[in-house]
Amino acid sequence: MLICPYDIPQDERSIALLKFIEVIGTSPLGYSEAVRAAVEDLIAKGEEVHFFQVVEERGSVREGAIKDFQVVLRVAVA
Repeated sequence: MLICPYDIPQDERSIALLKFIEVIGTSPLGYSEAVRAAVEDLIAKGEEVHFFQVVEERGSVREGAIKDFQVVLRVAVA
């Protein structure tokens, strides 16, 4: 069932305004840890994080071994 926003009385409507920011997270352990580090860093800095999207995963190699895992996140904040 689809509900048209105009069918809802105006005093019952709510609008959430969010902005998107792009951040990069890194971890020597893995992609999940890189995501967690980036999101937790934003929260620690006072951002009200609502959701995120992983845009890109990559990593770096030094001297024949994986150095770190990197993720680019698109994060919705209030």
